[in-house]
Amino acid sequence: MSELDYNEIKQGDLVDFGGYGKFYVCNPNYSRISFWITKEREDRNNKYASGWSIRKYDAKSIVESF
Repeated sequence: MSELDYNEIKQGDLVDFGGYGKFYVCNPNYSRISFWITKEREDRNNKYASGWSIRKYDAKSIVESF
């Protein structure tokens, strides 16, 4: 299996973060090393949604792309 290219992850994508779970990336450009994520599907396109940051290298795969 090839390593995931973080640049492929777009706003709204449902991403598997391994042991952390599956979350929607609502701001893929949050910082150089982190995404801003949320659990709420309806907030997937809101970069200011309630959520938290997670390190980009914790992303394992894109489950669903929007």
